[in-house]
Amino acid sequence: MQVEGPDTNFVSDLALGSKKRRLSKTSVQEDDHTNVVSEVNKNKKKKKAKPMTCTLLKSVVEKGIGIKDVRDMTQYLLQAENNSPKWIEICNRSSLQKMIVLFIPGLQPDDFENGKNTFNEISDDNFKYIPGEIASTFHTFPVMAPGSKMTLFSPYNSFINVGLSKMEKINRLKELQKKKKITINDLVLSEQQLVANDYPLDSGDTNFDTDWVQTVDFTHGGSHIFALDCEMCLSEQGLVLTRISLVNFDNEVIYEELVKPDVPIVDYLTRYSGITEEKLTVGAKKTLREVQKDLLKIISRSDILIGHSLQNDLKVMKLKHPLVVDTAIIYHHKAGDPFKPSLKYLSETFLNKSIQNGEHDSVEDARACLELTKLKILNGLAFGIGINTENLFTKLHRFEVKTVLLNDMIIKNHTEDDSKGQLIRCVEDDETWTHIHENLNKDVKLIVGRIKNLERSRNYNKKPRKETPSLDASMVLHDIGQHLTQLYENATPGTMILIMSGTGDTRPWNNLSTELEFIQDKKERLDKRREREPEIVEAIKLARGGVASFTVK
Repeated sequence: MQVEGPDTNFVSDLALGSKKRRLSKTSVQEDDHTNVVSEVNKNKKKKKAKPMTCTLLKSVVEKGIGIKDVRDMTQYLLQAENNSPKWIEICNRSSLQKMIVLFIPGLQPDDFENGKNTFNEISDDNFKYIPGEIASTFHTFPVMAPGSKMTLFSPYNSFINVGLSKMEKINRLKELQKKKKITINDLVLSEQQLVANDYPLDSGDTNFDTDWVQTVDFTHGGSHIFALDCEMCLSEQGLVLTRISLVNFDNEVIYEELVKPDVPIVDYLTRYSGITEEKLTVGAKKTLREVQKDLLKIISRSDILIGHSLQNDLKVMKLKHPLVVDTAIIYHHKAGDPFKPSLKYLSETFLNKSIQNGEHDSVEDARACLELTKLKILNGLAFGIGINTENLFTKLHRFEVKTVLLNDMIIKNHTEDDSKGQLIRCVEDDETWTHIHENLNKDVKLIVGRIKNLERSRNYNKKPRKETPSLDASMVLHDIGQHLTQLYENATPGTMILIMSGTGDTRPWNNLSTELEFIQDKKERLDKRREREPEIVEAIKLARGGVASFTVK
């Protein structure tokens, strides 16, 4: 039996009182401690983060680094990769606020102070066209373009594609192989793909003038799958249709016409189209309107058209059709998006056929598209798809890195914009600079662009299809210098600006490769290549010797 008397209660009260007093005292001490810790934390927060520093390691850099190394450094700086680069010492990478990467092909050694004949060592000889105080913050070093002694690959492609691990490759292949047997219907572009690739659609769009037609449903015998290719010439209003070829699924030519243009031709683009003034004058019997009427009697709306970047052919034909297989989409460019493989490359790689040697033939091109499609059906969805690399921007988006890519390869009038990245088409340098300046102080971590006027002014690029106004290299260089200066001045502290030529002087190699491309016979071309190997080796060596220069504000 428990006896509860006054003594027991008194003892309890004493004990509780003592405990209360202890708790009260402890509570005061803890409050004091919390306040002290809080003050310390406040003081810590007031301390500025240490700025990021980057130090080139001379002994490693001068042994040779490539575009891949610069790309891996970019991933490391943006915390999408934890393996630190061996050629540059980076401290406090978390202080990086923004990174701007600019490819400027056409840069030469004499564009830098005390320029030498080649880029082969780390240098304090900075870009001449930036004011001294800012120029002195830049660090210049050699970077090799990808390739071998006999080949030159795209430095830009190398930068924007990241190699996958063995396990990542296996997983990607498994995903693609889930559906082993496919039909042509599995290759038809979805409506979303048609929109993304700028195909003309029957959507009630008022931008289409009255010259446009669209296919309609009707019953017919024979093939319901056709491969189509067109040749075009240049007028003052743009490209116009001058030849069309249509091949059925049995590889038979069922329609072939030279087309009378209704506007004067300013450039026949013979090297690409195979069309000459004489051919059109003698052979062209039908107008575009007559060709459209013929096609609407052959192609039903429920038939499938096959072609390579077929949106361009449909536009010049002013024809809308909903069911399309595009070999530039069902096969991938080795560099990944946003690039598209050329039909010539696909034909040589997968069909072991050499086409477009010297000039194009629309029948030959249509048949190549048909064969590539049949090969894809036979081998499945994984065939012709790149599984060795991943687009750099796709990877960065997984790490919540916001990006802007400015590129002339992006589809015309098409801008992709989501929470993680923007793709913006920029054909001219002015557009590229404008978008860089606009995004300089926005919530974007990486901006990548290409400045192309310098290579145009120095004829580093192969001759374009369309004649461009001549440019003065010194004026282009001053323009580049002014923009880089403005970027540096307006950027927030912690911004890295990196410029790269990508390549060295490509002109000798461009001249040689153009000569070789014009040799139509494959054996003769290979023999000539062997004969001129010493020249090729020297030209490639010069072309691979590029330069990079960076600053961190």
